[in-house]
Amino acid sequence: MPTDRAFRVLAYDLTGDWIRSERKLFKAVARLGIDTVETVLLYHVVAGSTVNSREVLASDGAALTTAQGGTVTVDVLSPQGQVRLQDVDADDVDPMTVPRLLDLNKGNKQIAHGISFVLRPADL
Repeated sequence: MPTDRAFRVLAYDLTGDWIRSERKLFKAVARLGIDTVETVLLYHVVAGSTVNSREVLASDGAALTTAQGGTVTVDVLSPQGQVRLQDVDADDVDPMTVPRLLDLNKGNKQIAHGISFVLRPADL
């Protein structure tokens, strides 16, 4: 799950403007179109899996298939929870997990982990 700042970086990369207002940021992302936003959001979901942080840390090198149909590769950098997710966009910085935002929604069927940038299912 990308942080608010991650979406600001995405909007900056696409528009060249650093958008501070939540309302303006929402509008900028919405201008990408529903199909594009849906594709990007589904690229953040690993369907049918409940993967907690302990399992993530044990999955170095795994290629995860997303609900969008693409893959994301897990690169565990430290046992303290620093994990890089390698997406399709080779030109931009890959997202990292945010250690204080791991296992969000723990105990439910879906677990989310905060990440520093938006995963990109295409080379932007």
